[in-house]
Amino acid sequence: MKTHNSIFDEHKVLHDLKHYLPAQAPLKDFIHHNTLHAFQDLKFEKGIRKAAEMFGYKVSLALEEYRVLFLSKKINEEILDQKIKERKGIENLNEWKRNLLSKT
Repeated sequence: MKTHNSIFDEHKVLHDLKHYLPAQAPLKDFIHHNTLHAFQDLKFEKGIRKAAEMFGYKVSLALEEYRVLFLSKKINEEILDQKIKERKGIENLNEWKRNLLSKT
C-alpha cells in the first residue's frame, strides 16, 4: 500500500524488472516463462538481438556452421538465392553467394 503520492510506482518497476532477471538458466527450447519473456513484445529478430546484447546470449550460428548446413543440403540453395536477390538484387546474386560461401 502506498503511503504518499508519487509518480514512481515501485511495484510496477519490480514487476517489469522481474522479466529480465532469470529464475533459471536460459532453456534451449521455448518455454512460456523463460528468461527471454521480457522480449516477447518485440519483433523476433529485434528481440533476440536485444537479448544477445543484454545477456550475452549466442542467438545465431557462426558463418562456418551455416556453410556446413549449406554443403550438407540442409539449407536449400533456391531459398538462399531467393533471399540474396530480395536483399541485394538479382544483379548481385553471384557476388554475394560467393561472399557467403567462401570469403572469410
